[in-house]
Amino acid sequence: MARDAIDYGASRRARLVDDVERLYRRSERYNRLVLASAERFRQSVERYGEFLATCEAHDAEAAERVVHQAMRWAVNKVTPTLPTELEQETTNEGSSRV
Repeated sequence: MARDAIDYGASRRARLVDDVERLYRRSERYNRLVLASAERFRQSVERYGEFLATCEAHDAEAAERVVHQAMRWAVNKVTPTLPTELEQETTNEGSSRV
């Protein structure tokens, strides 16, 4: 995060930096889940390569599309492994009765 803090810090927008840092901290668990296997890590690096290529081509629309696709891919990988709120409530109810 230190490198990102420097990059965003250059904007001189303290609120932006705070928001980015907060989101980064909150996403750490999910990032670890997404990158839990060597294959997922390889796929993620591939997606970063696609994003870099769109940035180098100065193609903002393609960059946005690649970011959205990458986010959807990550959500699709992680969602099945997370308990639903209903499951959490059931688990919490069961443990409170003990």
